[in-house]
Amino acid sequence: MLVGVVAFNVLNIITTEDTRAIGVLFTGYFFQGLGFFMTFFYICIYIIRIMTTGFLEGHQANGAFVAAGPPGFTALALINLGKNARRLLDAHNLITPTSRRDLVRR
Repeated sequence: MLVGVVAFNVLNIITTEDTRAIGVLFTGYFFQGLGFFMTFFYICIYIIRIMTTGFLEGHQANGAFVAAGPPGFTALALINLGKNARRLLDAHNLITPTSRRDLVRR
């Protein structure tokens, strides 16, 4: 789950011309998505538990942080990996000229 967060921090250090940067980018996307996919099952179980037993009280309410943390890390990783993808894909000529014009305008 934290591979995406580590990947965008590594991409902030690696130079754009380094060919390993593309591998780090795609590895970060893959494992972050895989981690969120597995977390989605936990979120479903958590919601079913709330529906059957009602809202949690007292010390059980801390479980909400366990359910809310992974989607937050996924959002953080995808936003920062997207920022790095704009820079890296253009530098390695992995996008079409039409897409490149759209990226430059934004």
